[in-house]
Amino acid sequence: MTSKSCITDKPVSTNDGDSLQAQDYARALSLFIQHADTPVTIGIQGGWGSGKTSLISMLQELLDKDEAHTSLCVCVNAWEHSLFQDANSKMDVALSLLGGLADGIEQSVVQATWMGRDVRDRVNKNSQAINAALGALKFCLRLSARIAVQAVANAAGAGEAALPRLFTGDVQLVLYTCGSKGARAYTRTASARARSPKVTAVDTTGAGDGFIGSFLWQLQRDGVTVAELPKLSRKRLTEYLAFSNRFCAFSVQHHGALDSYPTLAQMEQPEADFPLL
Repeated sequence: MTSKSCITDKPVSTNDGDSLQAQDYARALSLFIQHADTPVTIGIQGGWGSGKTSLISMLQELLDKDEAHTSLCVCVNAWEHSLFQDANSKMDVALSLLGGLADGIEQSVVQATWMGRDVRDRVNKNSQAINAALGALKFCLRLSARIAVQAVANAAGAGEAALPRLFTGDVQLVLYTCGSKGARAYTRTASARARSPKVTAVDTTGAGDGFIGSFLWQLQRDGVTVAELPKLSRKRLTEYLAFSNRFCAFSVQHHGALDSYPTLAQMEQPEADFPLL
């Protein structure tokens, strides 16, 4: 008889090693998930060694064996993504977790031999697009952390008066939005302004977010890093402002936030053909 010097906390991966008799719970959960007619979130709570990971492994085994193939299991260890990121940066953890989810979906699809080739190709294509979008999002978020945004509706002179207080620390760019009067941009070496197209606004929800998002998108598109922000010319800043003003001019003529934003194809239309109502 072999003696053991300690008790292992290694989780079981199949029902065969279920010493805690959690199979009934796994079976009930699998049936619940397979027959749920609405999105649902299930939390498993318990202390160390209570069998949480083992229960999840057994649940996945049951779902994978389902001959109807109603479920696709994707495993993402959130703890691993938080471990290797800056604990003080929620942004880094969130982006890492989203990237892990995209990778997990791609790996699960590869292993799902029962899935049709056309579906697998679409999922893989979407996964690549998601990873590209996450990279762009990380760039924009890091860049926006060093941009001071002063959105006020007062007289234009208020922006210049506040500049000495805004250009502190790592701030390299100040955007000053003036609603229907347009917007201004300031770096430590240059400044620019651009007027807004004259339109009839029906809903301004999300207009400010749309302006900042479209401005950051242009910086990302052109590969402008934080170090290069002070090198932007007046001409380049004016072009960026004009683009974002047109973006918002389209948005405020439609109801909603994300639903009101124009597509890139619409934004690339000539000025004369821009679909203003």
